[in-house]
Amino acid sequence: MSLLNFFSKKNTPFEDSPSSISKDTSRIISNNNNNLRLNSKKEFVKELENKLNKKLQLESLNKNIKQENTINNKILVKLMLCDKKNSSARYKHPYIELRLPKHVSKKILEEHSNTLVVKLYDKINKKNQKPNVVYKNSTQELLNSIQRGYFYIESFRVNLILNKTKTITKVENDNFSQKIITISLPKIELVQNLFNSNNYNYSENSNYYNCSFQSNSEKILINEYDELEIKKIKKIEQQIAKILCVYFKELVEVKVNSLNLTTLQSTLKSIDLNYVNSKWGHCSSKNDIMIHISLLNAPKEVFEYVIYHELAHTIHKNHSSSYWRVCNSLTPYTKHSKSYLKNSPPILFNEHPNTQSLF
Repeated sequence: MSLLNFFSKKNTPFEDSPSSISKDTSRIISNNNNNLRLNSKKEFVKELENKLNKKLQLESLNKNIKQENTINNKILVKLMLCDKKNSSARYKHPYIELRLPKHVSKKILEEHSNTLVVKLYDKINKKNQKPNVVYKNSTQELLNSIQRGYFYIESFRVNLILNKTKTITKVENDNFSQKIITISLPKIELVQNLFNSNNYNYSENSNYYNCSFQSNSEKILINEYDELEIKKIKKIEQQIAKILCVYFKELVEVKVNSLNLTTLQSTLKSIDLNYVNSKWGHCSSKNDIMIHISLLNAPKEVFEYVIYHELAHTIHKNHSSSYWRVCNSLTPYTKHSKSYLKNSPPILFNEHPNTQSLF
């Protein structure tokens, strides 16, 4: 075969030119090297995962964190390599999941994963150690109110009566000046016992209230109720709160709009009253304001501080120094109010009326 014919002839898979063979060979070698590197990195990531899990266990033991104050002592780390340029971390019970870029060195992987895991672990524990806004013994306070037959919210007296039906109904006055609301409770056995009880007392014992009352000559302890009964009371608590949120929404709207008009004059999309576990107030990106209903039993300056706090978020959607300048310009009670909400959180089911009128 002549040279001309050789170069003009189309190469078959078995008749590749020397240059193409060398390219293919180098590509195969390169791919093999990449696979080896990747496998090596995967093994390293597995080892790193085990190290971090051991570190978290030691961290938990050294801090002597009680299980009730943490989400779970058995938090585990899961590391994954990905094609993205940036790393990401999230907590999905019981794992702290880290997605790390493939292209970075082992040293950077180790440093970065250590930093992210420690930060996220501390954040999880810190968040879980925060006391719920809803008073931790709110169920106990409701039981006290049921036994008394009433409780106060702001200066309004809420009378509780028994109803034969299984749902909560409300009988409320249209005239706010009368300051009496009547709520009808479902006639479940536990509620019936409370209404019929004669002797009733509770004493503080360590971190919880131990409530006892005499009913049909039998002493019953609150901590002896089964989960089903507690769930029923919790459901009643939420239903009562819902009724009161609807009832007081108009008054709170007037209050928030009044404070807004005399200060920032921001455009507010909506104003809502709610009964949540996590916060005293909230301002969304669209300026929807939410206020916790339990604040109606707080002192006037504390109630107004939370409103001002949320109004300041209509200007700054963060807690930067600029934000706090705005907030402190609206109320002088910032420090006092924060301390009050932390140490003496207001409760919904109050035995006595609020000494100050909020509206």
